[in-house]
Amino acid sequence: AVFATALFATSPYLIWYSQEARYITLMIVSTLLTIYAFHRLIFHRGFACWLAYGSTALLALFSFVSTLLLSVVQGVYLLLSPSRGPLLRKWIVCQVVVFTLFAWWFVNGTHFWQTFVEIKASREQTFINNPKLFPFSGEFNNVRPAVIPYSFFALSTGFSLGPSPRELYADRTFAPLVSYVPVLFILCTLYGGLVLSGLLALRSQQDAGMFLILWVGVPILGVFGIAKLLNVFYDVRYVAMVLPAYVLVLAAGIARFRRLGVQLLLLGAVLTVHGVALANYYTNPRYAREDTRSAGQFLETAVGPHDIVLVVGTVSSLPHYYKGTLPLTNLSSLDGADQPLTERLRKVSANHDRLWLVQIRPWQVDRAGRVKTGLDGAYRLVEQQHFPGVDVYGYQIAQ
Repeated sequence: AVFATALFATSPYLIWYSQEARYITLMIVSTLLTIYAFHRLIFHRGFACWLAYGSTALLALFSFVSTLLLSVVQGVYLLLSPSRGPLLRKWIVCQVVVFTLFAWWFVNGTHFWQTFVEIKASREQTFINNPKLFPFSGEFNNVRPAVIPYSFFALSTGFSLGPSPRELYADRTFAPLVSYVPVLFILCTLYGGLVLSGLLALRSQQDAGMFLILWVGVPILGVFGIAKLLNVFYDVRYVAMVLPAYVLVLAAGIARFRRLGVQLLLLGAVLTVHGVALANYYTNPRYAREDTRSAGQFLETAVGPHDIVLVVGTVSSLPHYYKGTLPLTNLSSLDGADQPLTERLRKVSANHDRLWLVQIRPWQVDRAGRVKTGLDGAYRLVEQQHFPGVDVYGYQIAQ
């Protein structure tokens, strides 16, 4: 418990996402609450335990839809535990109630069901290519099995050791890994050895070991399978609910060694990796989070009343920081999807003095950089500003 607490509290993966006002940390908290309530349910089974479990399971579903796989984890665990047959039947009834409440909210409280009905009534659209249902779908994703080991790499060291996310997205081959082979070898040896040691340690605790293996394996394989089947975007944040279980396996691997000196040496090695990763995160611009705040403040002072701002990539964060009066134009919202990109850019920039191109994770929608290339060929670049993870370019349109 002490080792797991130390690893969890210093986890670069957890700290990275703890600084986002999004669903990831809520998903981790609700996962822990659900697993804790499930554990109490197994050993107590009173009405209060069922109420607590149902409430936390519903909260987990509200946090993010991929937590549906936690129910699969718990159901498979009960199926593989013959002595808990009576509990399984009651658990199924509880799940029916939880899913009914969630389905009612999903239909009446979100836009997904309405979009689903609209697509079904229209023959011009498909489910996969609709941005309201699947924001990142199509050929770009081409989900590969390599995302599975990368998920464990991210859970271990976050996103600030080895190749940065920008490097991996820019070149989706093994080329970005070549220069990091020594570091990757050390990390794979350390964390792979601890995982193997943890699995060996859990052999003597078959019940807990089986549950932890299911908790780690089912969400990662399930999210990968769904992404592969639907050809939609796979991101390691979708499997954030496995982080506590993964940390517990690492902690079991450390605790398996009986000598305190060996335990402290292994714990110190992992904490050192965490420290280096966090130091890179806070001091190395290559690994820094996108500085959307500074980009928004720059636009407020640079943009004129007859300009236009075109955002390519992630569009959700910039409106939060940009307080100017000029609206932001999303590349994905441009009309004329059947027209050449250059023609679409000319249409959107017509009757404006300048066009400001803001790129935040542009690989999500324009991996080849066609937008900037088209603007470079059509207009004169008059200004550019670069912030960590955000590039701003100003083009003169009016002659």
